[in-house]
Amino acid sequence: MQPDCNDNGAEFLEASIDTTLSDFLQNSSHEDLDQFFPHGLVHFNSNYGDDDLQSDQVTPLEVQINHFECGGVAVAVSLSHKIADGSSLVHFINDWANMTRRKDHEFSIDDPFFFPFQYMNLNPSRYIISRPDDCLITTRFMFPGSKINELKLKVKAMTAESGQPITNPTRVEVLTWLLYKCAMAAATKNNSGSFKPTGAVQIANLRGLMMEQLPEKSIGNLIMPMEILINKESEMNPESFISGFKKQKMQFKSLRNIETVFGVLHSDLEEQLRKVDDVYIFTSLCGYHAYEIDFGWGEPIKVALAGVARKNTFILTDAPNKDGIEVLMCLGEHDLAIVQSDPELLAFGYF
Repeated sequence: MQPDCNDNGAEFLEASIDTTLSDFLQNSSHEDLDQFFPHGLVHFNSNYGDDDLQSDQVTPLEVQINHFECGGVAVAVSLSHKIADGSSLVHFINDWANMTRRKDHEFSIDDPFFFPFQYMNLNPSRYIISRPDDCLITTRFMFPGSKINELKLKVKAMTAESGQPITNPTRVEVLTWLLYKCAMAAATKNNSGSFKPTGAVQIANLRGLMMEQLPEKSIGNLIMPMEILINKESEMNPESFISGFKKQKMQFKSLRNIETVFGVLHSDLEEQLRKVDDVYIFTSLCGYHAYEIDFGWGEPIKVALAGVARKNTFILTDAPNKDGIEVLMCLGEHDLAIVQSDPELLAFGYF
């Protein structure tokens, strides 16, 4: 199976950076990552735009190797989301690094399994409501592993007290609930204390969820948004929020294959989300072993997503120490100002 594309191939560039890697990491902001990418084709710009892959103006894959004065290196990769998802990208970079590092040519990789375009054409930007006057800020928040464990215990206690116990919440589930709760509290405060119905969307990796499971290294947009509609504040409790997503994930496990998933579940999503004023989107790239990528220089000291994120998005990734979770969040400036001082959020991590 060949992806439907313009056959432009991949572009590979090298660049020199007139500073040291340590200075950059200590003194840079999120926006400074953009300079590492060729031609401004940063992750989100190329992935979520309305680019036509048949156009000669689009190169689906761009790579730039950036050399610092100290000898440090930053590898920047931009892949169109109309070709593949985050799991595909991490596996691609990991296999590329393994092949580069293994000089004995004994390393082999399985042939990638591509999915036809009609099953891959999922553009998450359609679920994101942006307004011309939105002033967005992207920042990072770190949850140490010990604090995540404390939050899991708190959620277990809260749900047990409610009579709807959740005995096995995952790290991502409890953090998604907390982040959503704090973001909604900020939005409500900025709306003169008036609660507005909203939607929460969590992106699920379908590869291991269906009855006919797919290879881990399958290439494509093998993801599906799961959504919850919150119509009143009382529905923001963890037992409703986390259980809602767990039930939807169980639905996937009852479906036979990828064709069934997209045919049954995708049709109603947009209609449901039209009923709310705002949508908050959560994506987890945890457990994808990004911090094990090694081109022969050793494992990376920093793995980051660059580019301008969309409004009300949260992307969860493994922390550099492989213990905690780092969150890239993009909110309106007024909401973010409240979130950054939320004592409930700050009890479990730091900006």
